[in-house]
Amino acid sequence: MTNLNVAGSPLTLLELPDDCLLHIFDFFDIYELLDIRQICQRFNELADRCRHKYENLDFKCYNEDEHISILKFLGPSLKVLNLHQYENLLDKVLEFCPNIEKLMIEYCQLTNWEIMRDIVKNVKYLSLINCEFTDNLGKCFGNASKLESLEILANEEITADFFHKIKGLKCLKVVECPCIGDKFAQILKNNSTLEELEISTYYEKSLIDVVKHVSALKKLKIGPNFEPKEQSLTCLSELHELESLKLVFAVVGNVFFDEINSLIDKLSTKNTIEELEILYEDKLNMTKLARLTNLKSLSLKEVENAELIKLQSLQKLEKLNLFCDNLTEISVFHLIKCLRNLKEVNCFCFDVSFKFVKDLIEMLKEKAENHSKLLMKVRFILDENLDISELQMVLTENRKILKLHYRCLNQFKVM
Repeated sequence: MTNLNVAGSPLTLLELPDDCLLHIFDFFDIYELLDIRQICQRFNELADRCRHKYENLDFKCYNEDEHISILKFLGPSLKVLNLHQYENLLDKVLEFCPNIEKLMIEYCQLTNWEIMRDIVKNVKYLSLINCEFTDNLGKCFGNASKLESLEILANEEITADFFHKIKGLKCLKVVECPCIGDKFAQILKNNSTLEELEISTYYEKSLIDVVKHVSALKKLKIGPNFEPKEQSLTCLSELHELESLKLVFAVVGNVFFDEINSLIDKLSTKNTIEELEILYEDKLNMTKLARLTNLKSLSLKEVENAELIKLQSLQKLEKLNLFCDNLTEISVFHLIKCLRNLKEVNCFCFDVSFKFVKDLIEMLKEKAENHSKLLMKVRFILDENLDISELQMVLTENRKILKLHYRCLNQFKVM
């Protein structure tokens, strides 16, 4: 039945009630919303009511000549903004975007710290990866009373002056950091709020001595290319609040084998670690590792098949990452069967057969009452005569208990 107006004629678009128009406008993209705003005052106001769904904006996805119009339109609703290399838009961000909480700036040469000072006053997360700046940028942090997370590219200009005004910093990530200067080290040592620290590409030996003084630290990641330079790793166990530890080593061989196993031994005594990632080119002591019974996430690079079953004591484990190319289907199958809380298994160098997939599904069905859906990633399904349609049908029928990411040999299919 056709809807008619009071004159008996079909309704025009302008005669539709606001609720109907808002429903229609909800299907429009940003460019279409910008266009309808130009039609009339009513459409302009209704389009403004639709911008609430755009809290996250990445300028890499939009035409450069529309950037200012988009900022002006979406600015009040934006909470997450990635400027990429558009430093020239900083003044517009300040003008139109008062509610930004997460700001990412890439590939810019930051020189106007006065604008940055006003922008970051409400920002909780600030990323300046691949940006050039000096200690002068630290002046902007006097206003950054809400800043909790900072991500920066390592820079010889970074000193304590850069950080001393950030009073509540909880998370710090320093990328491509070959060393830590004395002043930077001092600000870390004196920090009582820092809970997460990530330093990548690290070569200089004083790091561990610095980190052990960050008393509130809960999460620590060092690497890739971590070279401890003959220092004791065991002092990391002195971080009493530590819940997550990730060490990605650069060296090959057993140079730090004893140090790493001693660290695991110390950690198992406290048993507070919930997430552990040690990527090292040698096999660790699995007996000691198995005593970390509070682990929820574990990542390892080298494991013997006969040793893998020792991890069955980790009954709280929810996520397991194995970067091993020597695993067998039997060892992986039995470990999955033993770990009742496992939700995700990533075997990045592991090849399986279609039979393994079907056996795994049958085992998960038996555990279905007490087991949530399992996400698993493998490298290849190797059966050369595999019927892809049969595999996809099996996975589709059992998608409630297993989601498998895989590539078929010579087919490169992904589910």
